[in-house]
Formats: sequence, structure tokens, C-alpha cells
Amino acid sequence: MTVGQRIKQRRKQLNMSAEELAAKIGRSPATMYRYEKGDIDKMDSSVLLPIADALLTTPAYLMGWSDDLSDYTALSELELRFIMAIRYADPHDIDNALLILETSAAKKKEESNFA
Repeated sequence: MTVGQRIKQRRKQLNMSAEELAAKIGRSPATMYRYEKGDIDKMDSSVLLPIADALLTTPAYLMGWSDDLSDYTALSELELRFIMAIRYADPHDIDNALLILETSAAKKKEESNFA
């Protein structure tokens, strides 16, 4: 499997469009499609690292040097979506979302203690 095929496969696993991935790494959608098709076959670390980061994997996986996606494989799709959102969200929004989640978790824990 080529680097481009691995990028595309991982992107689809995360239900991410090529346009979303391109935006995350600061490239045009056309360039992203060229990476995936193999039209651009040489990617240096300045391109590969952001792609791997956005796809929640490692450069080694994308290059085909490893079949290990990393510890991210143990996470559910929902957990992966939260991680991706946190990486690109405004810190103030992250704090607000975390407060909501922590409050909800505390209520659920309290309810289960009384059940």
C-alpha cells in the first residue's frame, strides 16, 4: 500500500473529507488529492508530520514502515472525534466544553451511587 493509499484509508476511517484534512494541514484540497493519488510521491517531514497528526497516527504508519496506528486504535470513534476537536478548538471553548462534560459525568456518577 502506498503512502497516499494509507492517507486516504486512514482519513476515511475517521470519516474525514479530503477538504477537511487539507484545511487542517494548510494545503489545498487539490494538493491533498494529489498526495492520495500518488501524483506527489515525495513528502518530507514538514508535510508528513502534520498529516499524521491530523489523522491521529504516526508518520511510520503512513510511510508503511509500521502497521501500528499507535495507541489511538484503542479509542472509540467518538473519543477520536473529541481529540480532533480539541486539537483545533479555541482554548476558551475547550474549557467550556470540559466543564459541561465534567458536570454531566459527576451527575451520572452521583445517580449511579444512589441506584
